[in-house]
Amino acid sequence: MTAPVPATIANDLINTINAEMVKSTHFRSASDLSDTTIQMLFRNAKKLIKADARVGYRVTGMIWQLCGDHEKMVYHFKNAMHLGDDKYAIVSSMSAGCINLGYFAEAQSHFAVCGDPRQGHFLEEAVRGLAIASYDRLCKHMAEAEKMGVDLSSIPRETIERAAGIFSKAGFSDDDAAMMLDIAGEVMREHRIFPSDIAQIDVADEEWSTPSCVYYTFRLPVSSEEAADMYDELSKRIAERISPIPDAFHISIREK
Repeated sequence: MTAPVPATIANDLINTINAEMVKSTHFRSASDLSDTTIQMLFRNAKKLIKADARVGYRVTGMIWQLCGDHEKMVYHFKNAMHLGDDKYAIVSSMSAGCINLGYFAEAQSHFAVCGDPRQGHFLEEAVRGLAIASYDRLCKHMAEAEKMGVDLSSIPRETIERAAGIFSKAGFSDDDAAMMLDIAGEVMREHRIFPSDIAQIDVADEEWSTPSCVYYTFRLPVSSEEAADMYDELSKRIAERISPIPDAFHISIREK
């Protein structure tokens, strides 16, 4: 029987990692020997590095994401890029990983690259742009995509443009939003929780709210009591670090 080629092994591992990400609400532990799936993934990724180091490092970075280790995730992704792995695949993986681990400002920098319609993956990446409150960048990417003839009917364009308008009018930027989201990410990491579901985003402009505001809600797999405690901690940290607290953007944490 012919031995499996590295590409087939990599695809199988990536499919398994993605499936585990979907069902995992909390970070997995790399040192938990009873987690046979994680141990299997690490063993097979190590073999893949020997067969095809570029893809092997990318897959290993994805496993470290599943374990909630941002530093090791980035280290392995950068190794893959240094060895010549597909740049879009790496940057897109880093973008997804940073969102899943609550590093929203870093995710925005990756989205600026992988969300560019000229990369050919705008519709897939636009969902992430919405998740990281990169509304101004999304509007620019949508304008470029429209010129290229990309069908934007699947994208909540009106919501994005209204959110961008609220930010612009308030003198509030995507970067400012990412700074606040990073504080939320910090709180979630302390609870080892993935913010992997797309957040609930509600836009209340002048017709509905004064002042206008973008309401961003994380719905997490926790009890209502734990969600309230996490929200209280988030509000406290935002008040300590950001002054004045903006009217244009509000983050909540609630139970699913």
